[in-house]
Amino acid sequence: MPGSKPIVTYFDVRGRVEVIRLIFEELGIEYEEHQVVGDQWQALKPKTPFGGLPIYEEGDLCLVHSRAIFRHLARKHGLYGREEGDRVQCDMVAEAIDNAERSLWGWLRDPEPRTAAHLASTRYLPDFGNGPRGRIRDPGFVPRSG
Repeated sequence: MPGSKPIVTYFDVRGRVEVIRLIFEELGIEYEEHQVVGDQWQALKPKTPFGGLPIYEEGDLCLVHSRAIFRHLARKHGLYGREEGDRVQCDMVAEAIDNAERSLWGWLRDPEPRTAAHLASTRYLPDFGNGPRGRIRDPGFVPRSG
């Protein structure tokens, strides 16, 4: 339905939906949020696409997977760059963030915290700012608006 508010369904935490909330707040977009609490998840899970959250609904459009939702919102609202080169750079940063996030989750689950902390500080995090060819640290790296 044109003009209807987007709906985001997620657990009652920041987690993977926080970037979606921040995009909406930054752009001044009104939205509805359905928070899943307690035993609701067990009943809802079998009905969700791919068995997970967040879910983003906008009219007839239903999206899942947080990064797919981020990219949709970025394209729709001119945050994804004007040209293919800009969009590819956005994709590279998104993938670098995903890799860093996965590494950090592994670090948080490591049974030996000192070893894990050392790996995080010497291996995972320094690599994040160095690719591709140090461009993420370059102030000119920010893509032009779409």
